[in-house]
Amino acid sequence: MRYRSSPKSLAEDLHIIGDEYVREAATIGLLEAIQNLSSDSDLDPDVFKPYLKSESLKYWNLLNDFWEGK
Repeated sequence: MRYRSSPKSLAEDLHIIGDEYVREAATIGLLEAIQNLSSDSDLDPDVFKPYLKSESLKYWNLLNDFWEGK
């Protein structure tokens, strides 16, 4: 059976269901790309936070902490 995720829960599902490599790809490939693209477009990346669920929001915040040197 094939698993299908809605766009709103894709990042969450990848972080929960995926192995270490999938979680890393979801964080760096998806979440960081959203942050970078929105920043490059003068759009505050935090406008996307309400669409993230708990696990993907955790990785979103970890990315921010990393770039802030925390």
